[in-house]
Amino acid sequence: MQLPRRWTKRPKQRRLLAGLAYAVAALCLLWVFWGIDLHSFIHQFEVLSPGYLALAIVFSVAVYFVNAWRWAILLKPLAEVRFWRTVQAVYIGLFFNEVLPLRPGELIRCYLLSRWSRLALSNTFASAVLERMLDGLWMLAGFFAVALVVRLPGSLVSGALILAVCIAIIMSVWIVLVLFRGRGRRNLTAQDPEAIKAGFLDALVLMGHPRVIIAAGAVSCLSIVCLILAMWFLMKGSGFDLPVAAAAAVFLIIRVGTVIPNAPGNLGSYQFFCVLGMGLFGVDKSVAAAFSLLTFGIFTAPLLIGGGIAVVASGFKFRALLAATES
Repeated sequence: MQLPRRWTKRPKQRRLLAGLAYAVAALCLLWVFWGIDLHSFIHQFEVLSPGYLALAIVFSVAVYFVNAWRWAILLKPLAEVRFWRTVQAVYIGLFFNEVLPLRPGELIRCYLLSRWSRLALSNTFASAVLERMLDGLWMLAGFFAVALVVRLPGSLVSGALILAVCIAIIMSVWIVLVLFRGRGRRNLTAQDPEAIKAGFLDALVLMGHPRVIIAAGAVSCLSIVCLILAMWFLMKGSGFDLPVAAAAAVFLIIRVGTVIPNAPGNLGSYQFFCVLGMGLFGVDKSVAAAFSLLTFGIFTAPLLIGGGIAVVASGFKFRALLAATES
């Protein structure tokens, strides 16, 4: 199977942004590893507890299945989609986010699911937008809850406030869209041809049913809880006697800090914000640098393995999917 030829273009702007992302990643890594104590850094890998690391892997992998479940819930007003197809698309999309800059996997997963179902690309893309809105709401709610008990850097709080304003504006526009544009579409079902062919805006309306949003929102919360528990088990496995609240704080700092697409897998910025977060709880920079690499590897390795398998099983050639990222 081949992708549309128009997707094989490579605009200079995209290459420029990718170059900038790599430069920022290099600067972040330079800051993380500058002046660290090598003995403390290496010793951190010698005190790991395999049992806790295994639990962290289980919860980190469970997140992908939870996210696929949420995606199927959001798309149900438009069409029934096979759960395992959503899992496969999620894995493939995240796989490309890990190996390429600027998170092109978001587009790829939407394209794949539209090919594997009766849905238009505009439908799957609209659902992806709603996913990010729900993630943003829970992430910011947790971030500001943590900020009440932990003193966070002012610049990070300011960035979170800006993000909160942006999400509030987008949510307001969406609510107005659901209220006014949805008057003639609320009675459509997944079996109606008109629902299946709905464009981007109409898809947002159809997925705006309270029961759908409440269910998807609850699953979004479960996804974040799984990731926080994975981070906490990694802390326990690394010998840190820190509460779950600390894991939540570090996780949310990383998520807020890496919200802007950057280098593959958020390399560099992930380590920067992880070290920054761990420092708030008195963790030495050398030890925190080792922990940032450990968490990055634990979260990334299963995704690369599962994503690689999902790409092979998809029937698409890797280079054809790669071409989709160069539009």
